[in-house]
Amino acid sequence: MKILGLTGGIATGKSTVSNYLKTKKIPVVDADVLVHELITNNQELLAQLSATFGTAVFNEQGVLERKRLGEIVFADPKCLVKLNKIMAPYIAQTIKTNLAHWRQQNVPLVVLDAPTLFEAGYAKTVDWVVVVAISKSLQIQRLMQRNHLAKPAALARIATQMPLTQKIKLADFVIDNSGDIAATYRQIDEILATLKV
Repeated sequence: MKILGLTGGIATGKSTVSNYLKTKKIPVVDADVLVHELITNNQELLAQLSATFGTAVFNEQGVLERKRLGEIVFADPKCLVKLNKIMAPYIAQTIKTNLAHWRQQNVPLVVLDAPTLFEAGYAKTVDWVVVVAISKSLQIQRLMQRNHLAKPAALARIATQMPLTQKIKLADFVIDNSGDIAATYRQIDEILATLKV
């Protein structure tokens, strides 16, 4: 089984690429989905988050408020470091379990979709890396629209990730997602043809 690492910057359109790969019947291990499942169901993890960030990040029903937690960690780099330190082992184990599942199914190719593929060290576990990229100005614009953020808040979130320019240098393939969706799909098809998996 070969693993294709898929990453990019926040709001660059990684989900568009990921969803298209799913239509090609290629399994996708999506780190964002796994995180969502963890913070919904893993009581041990939720207890750690409560102990670190307090009950203010939970609603009255005891459900973690991702938006509230996001506001805290993106406003304070030290809090983001704390969050990543808590989350990292849970995410790593869940990714490992998911990849092992697909290995047992004997699939030829699986996609590991992770926004922090390089930052978290997952790039070492994949055979190739695809980076989804757009211009910085378009990234800011899309993030502001998508998350209803003011420009300073959007810039703060972008600044927490490895710069796209750096990710592009480390990539095996780059998808320019600044054009129309058909152009993006064509680039994905070309990469899949190149991989011959």
